[in-house]
Amino acid sequence: MRKLIFLVMIMIFSASTLFALENEVILKLGLSPFASLKSETTIDIHAGPDVTIKDETTNDTSISGLIGAEYYLYPFKYVAIGAGVAQYFNRVVQNMGNISYTNLFIAVKPRFFESGKENEEYAYLIGHFGYGFMKNDYKLQNLTLETDNGIYYAVGAGIQISNIIIE
Repeated sequence: MRKLIFLVMIMIFSASTLFALENEVILKLGLSPFASLKSETTIDIHAGPDVTIKDETTNDTSISGLIGAEYYLYPFKYVAIGAGVAQYFNRVVQNMGNISYTNLFIAVKPRFFESGKENEEYAYLIGHFGYGFMKNDYKLQNLTLETDNGIYYAVGAGIQISNIIIE
């Protein structure tokens, strides 16, 4: 019986602690600056002896719009853990065509305060790790290209001043 009472007390304490934690909901609307897309090309030739040619290229991309949502919970005063989703719209890839993608991720966000302004202004680092889903519209003649979904990761920094975030 004592074990049961102890277990119930721990559950109540844990739940009340969880709901007492600071949390943050962020809705994003923004522009994603220029980036690069790394691609790998494989060509199989079956005339005489079989030959496989592999080539890795990096193509520049245009600026793109994005919309996203993130949720953070602060189990420690200065470190948040969270999750989010971001949709990047119609990015033009040099010499290839258009892509758009959606990223689902978990995140870690340590923040740094200026003395005395803990809830108004702060700088932070941010790390994302998750999975990206790509959609493409390539415009290449006589070639069939496949785009795979895959691991998504990002590292960055930001600053929050009142309700404005620059990341």
